Amino acid sequence: MTLAHEVGHLLLHDAPGLARKPKNSVDIPPYKSSEWQANAFAGSLLMPIEFLKSARSLREIIDECAVTEEAAATHTRLLTQAGLLCNPCLG
Repeated sequence: MTLAHEVGHLLLHDAPGLARKPKNSVDIPPYKSSEWQANAFAGSLLMPIEFLKSARSLREIIDECAVTEEAAATHTRLLTQAGLLCNPCLG
């Protein structure tokens, strides 16, 4: 996940430097946050939505995609909230 996240920075952002979390980071909307964007890229790369649609459990995603429970839960939650994923097994 870390490597995919950093590749996301390289592909998505011009002249990426060392990322530091600003004190007022809660005020940054996700679409403007380079960290959120890199996490979304990594999640999409490692956990393709077509696979997630057929996954039988969060454990299957963790095992098959080699991601942490936190990464799998966060990515599926965000896709579900966006209306892009509707899989009752991941509920």
